[in-house]
Amino acid sequence: GRSNVRYQILGARRPFGTLREVAPIFDGTLYPGYLYENRCYTPRAFITGSALYSPDADETLTRLSDPDFDATGEVLLASRAGVGPADSLPGSAGQVESFHRRPDSVTLRVNLSRPGYVVLLDRYDPNWHASLDGHKVKILRADHLFRAVQAGAGRHIIRFHYRQRGLIPGLAVSLAALALSAILFFLNLRVPVLKPESHG
Repeated sequence: GRSNVRYQILGARRPFGTLREVAPIFDGTLYPGYLYENRCYTPRAFITGSALYSPDADETLTRLSDPDFDATGEVLLASRAGVGPADSLPGSAGQVESFHRRPDSVTLRVNLSRPGYVVLLDRYDPNWHASLDGHKVKILRADHLFRAVQAGAGRHIIRFHYRQRGLIPGLAVSLAALALSAILFFLNLRVPVLKPESHG
């Protein structure tokens, strides 16, 4: 549930208080599976007012698995640079008004009642980049696995977009090599072919 997993298929009935059985699943074997809904799943994107510094992966995952940890009220950041003032209040700091996803981008319209962190439960990867109202901003590694950006109070448009590092230099080298090949090809066409002299 802490990673936006709302439904799970289990091989047997389990008496979990946070899971609601939806239906048995038959996959052609003698033993059915069971579809459960996690009623405590975390939304795909949310806004929290507080961040804690947690650079150790094991410690972060342990804290996230603690039932008393408010996963939407605080975010655990791998970098101290992103952590706000110590007096920032945990809990919701606004609403995600719209969520639009494409294969290489995610666009969020958000409304913050106070400064906070917009958390997106998509995998962290250094090839993802972000902008806030058209201005480039740093992506913070959130809850060890996910992404977050800081934002001030008010309405904002946050866009995450994927761009492979080294893509532009690689493309420039490829285009230069293609241009050189074309030049050499046309120069080769203009060089006259010398025929051997006939002796007779």
